[in-house]
Amino acid sequence: MKHLIIGTLLALAALSAMAADIYTWKDADGRVHFSDQPPTGKEEVKKLRGAAPSAAADAATETKPADAKPGAKRSQADRELEFRRRRAETQEAGDKAAKEKIEAERKAADCQSARNQLRALETGQRVSRFNDKGEAIPMDDSQRQAEIERTRQSLRNCP
Repeated sequence: MKHLIIGTLLALAALSAMAADIYTWKDADGRVHFSDQPPTGKEEVKKLRGAAPSAAADAATETKPADAKPGAKRSQADRELEFRRRRAETQEAGDKAAKEKIEAERKAADCQSARNQLRALETGQRVSRFNDKGEAIPMDDSQRQAEIERTRQSLRNCP
């Protein structure tokens, strides 16, 4: 039990250290310093947020463009641009899939409608067409046969 408490306290201390801001600067002699407190002098200071653990992780997981030189790091802007490009590609793929699904559903409905129309034409029942004035004009046998052939032709493209 005592080891568990000590381990928990050490883990919490490590987490708080990782969350702290880290500052880096070069002194007058050119030596690089790292600290959780900024220097009091006029040295040029860079503020790194949790840089000790995340810099190694970024270097290990970062992807580089094909034309990048070995060992070259990508800037935050390059990584952001790459992320946005991947997100746009994913969105485009999702949109394309949704359009294809809608088109397939529409085609299936059109095919079912054509099958129903063919069945009605082949029953021999009287079938009428409506003219521009809304008047029913009965089809004769030659018109019916032509419509059956046209419907069969359209069904050849159906699954």
